[in-house]
Amino acid sequence: MPFSEEDTEEILGTLHKLQKTKFLINDYKRHWRTTPLDVLFEGLLDEVRELQISLAQGRIANSQLECADIANFAAMICDHIRNTELGLDADFANRNKLMNLINTLESRHRKEILKLLSTAIKEDKVELLLDGANKEIMCL
Repeated sequence: MPFSEEDTEEILGTLHKLQKTKFLINDYKRHWRTTPLDVLFEGLLDEVRELQISLAQGRIANSQLECADIANFAAMICDHIRNTELGLDADFANRNKLMNLINTLESRHRKEILKLLSTAIKEDKVELLLDGANKEIMCL
Protein backbone atom coordinates (compact mmCIF):
# COMPACT_ATOMS: atom_id res chain seq x y z
CA MET A 1 0.00 0.00 0.00
CA PRO A 2 1.50 3.39 -0.96
CA PHE A 3 2.11 6.04 1.67
CA SER A 4 -0.26 8.97 1.75
CA GLU A 5 1.09 12.50 1.99
CA GLU A 6 -0.55 12.77 5.41
CA ASP A 7 1.30 9.66 6.61
CA THR A 8 4.58 11.06 5.35
CA GLU A 9 4.03 14.48 6.93
CA GLU A 10 3.02 12.91 10.25
CA ILE A 11 6.02 10.58 10.54
CA LEU A 12 8.55 13.17 9.37
CA GLY A 13 7.01 15.89 11.53
CA THR A 14 7.20 13.75 14.65
CA LEU A 15 10.78 12.70 13.91
CA HIS A 16 11.78 16.29 13.13
CA LYS A 17 10.55 17.47 16.55
CA LEU A 18 12.51 14.72 18.27
CA GLN A 19 15.60 15.52 16.20
CA LYS A 20 15.48 19.19 17.18
CA THR A 21 15.14 18.22 20.83
CA LYS A 22 18.20 15.97 20.61
CA PHE A 23 20.22 18.65 18.79
CA LEU A 24 19.42 21.08 21.61
CA ILE A 25 20.36 18.54 24.27
CA ASN A 26 23.68 17.83 22.51
CA ASP A 27 24.46 21.46 21.68
CA TYR A 28 27.52 21.44 23.91
CA LYS A 29 29.27 18.82 21.77
CA ARG A 30 31.74 19.38 18.94
CA HIS A 31 30.20 20.65 15.69
CA TRP A 32 29.73 17.90 13.14
CA ARG A 33 31.40 19.90 10.38
CA THR A 34 34.67 19.72 12.29
CA THR A 35 34.18 16.04 13.11
CA PRO A 36 35.87 13.52 10.80
CA LEU A 37 33.52 11.41 8.72
CA ASP A 38 34.69 8.13 10.26
CA VAL A 39 33.86 9.49 13.74
CA LEU A 40 30.34 10.35 12.53
CA PHE A 41 29.93 6.80 11.15
CA GLU A 42 31.07 5.37 14.50
CA GLY A 43 28.54 7.62 16.24
CA LEU A 44 25.79 6.36 13.92
CA LEU A 45 26.66 2.74 14.68
CA ASP A 46 26.77 3.49 18.42
CA GLU A 47 23.29 5.02 18.24
CA VAL A 48 21.95 1.96 16.41
CA ARG A 49 23.33 -0.24 19.19
CA GLU A 50 21.76 2.05 21.81
CA LEU A 51 18.41 1.76 20.03
CA GLN A 52 18.65 -2.04 20.02
CA ILE A 53 19.34 -2.06 23.77
CA SER A 54 16.57 0.44 24.49
CA LEU A 55 14.03 -1.59 22.51
CA ALA A 56 15.13 -4.82 24.19
CA GLN A 57 14.51 -3.15 27.56
CA GLY A 58 11.06 -1.97 26.45
CA ARG A 59 11.96 1.70 26.89
CA ILE A 60 9.59 3.18 24.29
CA ALA A 61 10.14 6.91 24.88
CA ASN A 62 13.91 6.49 25.01
CA SER A 63 13.79 4.35 21.87
CA GLN A 64 12.10 7.18 20.01
CA LEU A 65 14.88 9.55 21.11
CA GLU A 66 17.48 7.03 19.94
CA CYS A 67 15.75 7.03 16.54
CA ALA A 68 16.16 10.81 16.49
CA ASP A 69 19.87 10.40 17.33
CA ILE A 70 20.24 7.99 14.41
CA ALA A 71 18.45 10.40 12.08
CA ASN A 72 20.65 13.26 13.31
CA PHE A 73 23.84 11.32 12.66
CA ALA A 74 22.55 10.43 9.19
CA ALA A 75 21.80 14.11 8.57
CA MET A 76 25.27 15.13 9.79
CA ILE A 77 26.89 12.55 7.52
CA CYS A 78 24.76 13.74 4.60
CA ASP A 79 25.75 17.35 5.30
CA HIS A 80 29.40 16.37 5.63
CA ILE A 81 29.30 14.51 2.31
CA ARG A 82 27.45 17.34 0.57
CA ASN A 83 30.00 19.85 1.83
CA THR A 84 32.94 17.78 0.63
CA GLU A 85 31.50 16.89 -2.79
CA LEU A 86 30.58 13.31 -1.92
CA GLY A 87 33.56 13.14 0.39
CA LEU A 88 36.02 12.06 -2.28
CA ASP A 89 38.63 14.47 -0.94
CA ALA A 90 39.89 15.22 2.62
CA ASP A 91 38.13 12.87 5.10
CA PHE A 92 37.01 10.33 2.56
CA ALA A 93 40.60 9.84 1.35
CA ASN A 94 40.98 7.35 4.16
CA ARG A 95 38.74 4.70 2.61
CA ASN A 96 40.04 1.94 4.85
CA LYS A 97 38.25 3.39 7.88
CA LEU A 98 35.01 3.68 5.93
CA MET A 99 35.34 0.12 4.63
CA ASN A 100 35.95 -1.17 8.16
CA LEU A 101 32.76 0.53 9.30
CA ILE A 102 30.76 -0.87 6.40
CA ASN A 103 32.15 -4.32 7.12
CA THR A 104 30.69 -4.18 10.63
CA LEU A 105 27.19 -4.07 9.14
CA GLU A 106 25.24 -7.26 8.67
CA SER A 107 26.23 -8.90 5.40
CA ARG A 108 22.72 -8.70 3.95
CA HIS A 109 22.81 -4.89 4.23
CA ARG A 110 26.50 -4.41 3.50
CA LYS A 111 26.26 -5.67 -0.08
CA GLU A 112 23.38 -3.34 -0.96
CA ILE A 113 24.97 -0.32 0.74
CA LEU A 114 28.29 -0.87 -1.08
CA LYS A 115 26.45 -1.22 -4.37
CA LEU A 116 24.50 2.00 -3.75
CA LEU A 117 27.64 3.93 -2.73
CA SER A 118 29.57 2.70 -5.72
CA THR A 119 26.82 3.51 -8.22
CA ALA A 120 26.09 6.91 -6.71
CA ILE A 121 29.74 7.94 -6.68
CA LYS A 122 30.40 6.69 -10.23
CA GLU A 123 27.33 8.42 -11.62
CA ASP A 124 27.63 11.42 -9.28
CA LYS A 125 23.95 11.05 -8.41
CA VAL A 126 23.17 11.82 -4.81
CA GLU A 127 19.48 11.29 -5.55
CA LEU A 128 20.19 7.67 -6.46
CA LEU A 129 22.06 7.17 -3.20
CA LEU A 130 19.23 8.72 -1.20
CA ASP A 131 16.54 6.70 -2.98
CA GLY A 132 18.46 3.49 -2.47
CA ALA A 133 19.20 4.28 1.17
CA ASN A 134 15.51 4.95 1.81
CA LYS A 135 14.65 1.54 0.35
CA GLU A 136 17.32 -0.15 2.47
CA ILE A 137 16.11 1.58 5.63
CA MET A 138 12.56 0.38 4.96
CA CYS A 139 13.91 -3.21 4.87
CA LEU A 140 15.65 -2.95 8.27
